[in-house]
Amino acid sequence: IDALINGREKKMCDVLDSRSEVNNTCSNKLKKIARADALIFEERGTKDLHVGWPFVRGKFADGTLVRAPLLVFPVVLMQRDNAWILQPR
Repeated sequence: IDALINGREKKMCDVLDSRSEVNNTCSNKLKKIARADALIFEERGTKDLHVGWPFVRGKFADGTLVRAPLLVFPVVLMQRDNAWILQPR
């Protein structure tokens, strides 16, 4: 979040690391997000990938539950130098 607020890119994880199962799980999840973002861009022509933080939870006066981010950062998820990079758009 600090990198997004300051407008810097952030290395998320390596694309593939045979020694770390946690890294590979994270990489697979990021790959699915990147594919979904590419599909949405091809179909609609919009870049809709955002990171939201912090989340507020509560209820309205009528009892309706709400959970929503206060800040929304438009980002680009890409692979560079065998690593997943999250970069502000």
